[in-house]
Formats: sequence, structure tokens, C-alpha cells
Amino acid sequence: MTEMVKLQAPEGFTDVSFGSQSYAADENGVVEVPSEAAEFLYQFGFGNVAAEPAEEPEKAKRGRKPKTEQPVEQAEPAEAEAEKAE
Repeated sequence: MTEMVKLQAPEGFTDVSFGSQSYAADENGVVEVPSEAAEFLYQFGFGNVAAEPAEEPEKAKRGRKPKTEQPVEQAEPAEAEAEKAE
């Protein structure tokens, strides 16, 4: 079986043909083609795909920033209000 490689297609490309086969690009413009196609596709503006992140970082929770990210003036009154509520 032929080794496949992922290439970043130039803007506007939705697919590419090589050796009578058509390969569709995904929503990010990445197309998976046989490795022997890569050398020909580079001359048409295709490039290597950056390494994929292992996992997406967790999205920040909504609400107050942690104390370390707040200026001191903002953090202290909020703590005083929390103590009054208890």
C-alpha cells in the first residue's frame, strides 16, 4: 500500500487529482495524497501540514479571572464582598 501524506492546499483548492485519482481537501484545506504526489504538488503551492496538536486545550471557564490575573485593586474588594455574603 502506498504511504499517504497530508499537505496544506493553497487557498481556493477544494480537491486535487494525481494519477487519475481525485483527493478532496477537508474544511481546513488539508488533503491526503500518496507520498509520490507531494513532490509534484509542492510546485503548485501545496505545503507540509504543521504537526497536529495532541488535544485541544480546555476552554477557559466563564466568570472571574483567577486572582493572579487581576490587578490587586480588583481582587481585594471582590474577596471582601464574598466574606460579607457568608
